Order: sequence, then structure tokens, then C-alpha cells
Amino acid sequence: VAIFEAVHGSAPKYAGKDVINPTALILSSVMMLQHLGEFDAARRIEAAVLRTLGEGRAMTQDLVRLSGGDVDTAASTTGFTDAVIANLGKEPTIVPARRATERPSQPVTPRERWSYDPAVYAGIDRKLVGADIFVESDQVPAEIGPVLETLTGEPFTLQFISSRGTVAYPRAGTATDHVRHFRCRFMGRDGREVTDSQIRDLLGRVAGPFPNWNHVEKLHVFDGADGFTKAQGQ
Repeated sequence: VAIFEAVHGSAPKYAGKDVINPTALILSSVMMLQHLGEFDAARRIEAAVLRTLGEGRAMTQDLVRLSGGDVDTAASTTGFTDAVIANLGKEPTIVPARRATERPSQPVTPRERWSYDPAVYAGIDRKLVGADIFVESDQVPAEIGPVLETLTGEPFTLQFISSRGTVAYPRAGTATDHVRHFRCRFMGRDGREVTDSQIRDLLGRVAGPFPNWNHVEKLHVFDGADGFTKAQGQ
């Protein structure tokens, strides 16, 4: 069984308004086409999406806001999709589309599996600013938070604990059911960069009272833009 989904939650207040960015849904269909072996079609669609984003003309309201532009100039969902269709057969101008192999399980080099141009990324300014540590616990966030705050050490501050994508500590006013699985976001104190060694030390401290930690995600800023998601309620 394979599922291809744009995992970004529902937004019923936008239903029928033709204003939502369809990129995640389109690229989910690209993954489906790759799974079905339709590699040429998948690459053409992804290239058209990247071309449209690179041109910066038919931008939906979320992208316009990110660029600091006037939302009144934003393209509709339909308008963005029409721009993607118009760009079918054209190559991206900034980031190249990936080229999946027919048999990715065979030994191939990264360049053969995904055709990226290293020069595109060589000049990107990359900063490590924090880490998300995911833990399991029978305690509620109001009990977990104060314990974690005593473990941060000098380099870090506990920004929040989230459950199912929603801030649960400090209480942000939005209630959510807990499922024993919490994301604990630690950021460099006063916006400072952190190191891998500091994150490892932090994990060691957290693992004392919370031995059932699941995984760690490093948080980066790329060219001044956050490369990680926010939680609802931030």
C-alpha cells in the first residue's frame, strides 16, 4: 500500500475561495507518478512547479506574504495551477528538478539518483539554531515543561512542547488531546547558534528523566529563513 498526501492539515475557512497554494498536492502526485514508474511525467510536472516558483509571477497569498508583497496581487489556486500547466516542458531557472532512477534500490551514486547541481547550494548560508527532541511520556506537558527547563543548560532555552502539531506548553489557549508523544523544541539562547556537541549533551540530559525519547531533528536557518516548521499556537 502506498499513500501520497499533502500533509498540512485542513483549513475549512478557505474552502471554495480559490486562494490556497496547491504545490504540496501537486508534488504529492509527482511522488505517486514516480511510484507508478511514470518518471518522465513526474519530472516534467516537478520541473514546471519549480519553474513557476522560480519565475515568482504567479504566487499564491502565502508566498506573497513570505516575500513581503501585497496580498491583493496574489494569484489564485487556479491561476497558480494554470501557470504550472503553461510551464510544462520548460526547465527550472533556479533549482533543477530531480531525476529519479527506474530502480533506486540498485547501487547508484547520489548524482545518478537525484540530479542536483552542487553549485546551487554552495553559497547558501546555513546556521544550526536548535533541535527538536521527541519524547514519550505519561506525564502532561505542564509537568514535562518545568523538568525540561531545568535541563536546558546555558546554550539552550525550551521554546515550547507540542502535541500533534499544537503548542501544549507554555499553554497557548488551544486544547489538544495528548497521545504520549511530544515534540520539545530547544533553541539557542538569545538567538545564538548551537553545535552538534551541545545538542548531544542536551540529549544526554533529557534522556535521564525521559529515557523513551524517539528521535532528534536539527533546526537550521538557510540564508536567514527558518528551515523548520512552526507549531500551531506559536
